[in-house]
Amino acid sequence: MNRSAAISVTVITALLLIAVAVLAALLGVYVKDNGSYARAANSEYTQAYYQLKDSFTNVQTNLSKARVVRGREMLSELMLDTAVCCESAGDALYKFAYSGYSTAAMTKYANQVADYCSYIHNKAVSGDKITDTDYSTLNKLSDVAAKLQEMLGGIGDDITNYRFSEGLDKISDEFSGIMSDIQDGSIEYPSLIYDGPFSDGLDEREAKGVTGEDISIEQGAEKVRQMLSDMNVTQVDFVAENTYHFPTYLYSFKTDKGDGDAQITKRGGHLVLLSHNCSGEKTTDSVRAKAEEFVARLGLKNMKAVWEAEGEGLAYVNLCLEEDGAIIYPDMVKVKISTETGCVVGYEALSYLYNHTDRAASMPAISEEEALSADLGELEPDGIRLAIIPTDGGGERLAYEIYGTVNDLAFFVYIDAETGREVKVMQVIDSDQGKLLL
Repeated sequence: MNRSAAISVTVITALLLIAVAVLAALLGVYVKDNGSYARAANSEYTQAYYQLKDSFTNVQTNLSKARVVRGREMLSELMLDTAVCCESAGDALYKFAYSGYSTAAMTKYANQVADYCSYIHNKAVSGDKITDTDYSTLNKLSDVAAKLQEMLGGIGDDITNYRFSEGLDKISDEFSGIMSDIQDGSIEYPSLIYDGPFSDGLDEREAKGVTGEDISIEQGAEKVRQMLSDMNVTQVDFVAENTYHFPTYLYSFKTDKGDGDAQITKRGGHLVLLSHNCSGEKTTDSVRAKAEEFVARLGLKNMKAVWEAEGEGLAYVNLCLEEDGAIIYPDMVKVKISTETGCVVGYEALSYLYNHTDRAASMPAISEEEALSADLGELEPDGIRLAIIPTDGGGERLAYEIYGTVNDLAFFVYIDAETGREVKVMQVIDSDQGKLLL
């Protein structure tokens, strides 16, 4: 796979690629300071701190190098590596995002830097002029990264004294200050105007799938019990109200198999996130069937498992809405299941809640046969189906998804169902977490 293909991955690819990291990190909050559960949570937060610090160090270094790099090939390599480092920072920030305290500003910065670097990379490889304004923007982003690197490094000497499991607000005034300085504008960075999935124009996008009337805290607790009825919930406690993404309630719960956390929307009581420290006996149940059964119990209809990855005793299953024979990738949820016990130990539905809506039926302008007749190079097609895929800028496109192989290498090729033009190619790769898409 060439570098240009890697950097031009759209939202759908990103969702699939980071599913493992996101589901492994979500809801590491409200952990009581006792037993191995608390120690494990504290260790995860410590690792996330170092991952975040190292990622921003690399971001700053790369952006600083861009001040003296003018060769297109070298610049495209720097931009690619910077985008990867920003993804790593984003993975770490997911662990901190639900600590009763918002990382939205820093997450926005990491996302925008990654996408702006993708924009510059694409200009470099396509031969478009890299303007003085482009370089000026990179310089300003580099200055912000340097400030973040400095502030993160300032708490590193006695990091072992911090107890991350107690919440970020209790560990360091310096660390907390990073977030607030960006939030209140003390640290400024340029508004990035370009056609990309994290452009400023999308900041106020509507969460289309968050519907219904506002519910009370007590009603939310009852919602959690109903959603997790198969887990034999013995206790539900309200933890906090949060406005990250949209207003939500966070609860802790206890079952006969372990403790957990659940976050639901204040409006309508939709499950957003779930983490369950579940124990049990070994099972041979299908993880795909288990995932589909779980989301059906949540009231999500016509959800189909479209991807699965396994590693270290866990299975990560992505499910999407299927309507009129088309897979709707923006309406995606992710379920994490223990392959040992068959327990659902994690769930995330942000993409679904932002994108799910009643869509007008659309008919493809070209047939399957016409899509398959496109120039697919050496690809040997094994299957084809309709799919709605996300586009840069928050739009959607009806396309034919063609699965096939080249010399035992598996690919997904997307053909625009209106124009017949090839609009996306992804390769299936083997990794430590199973098979992933790039």
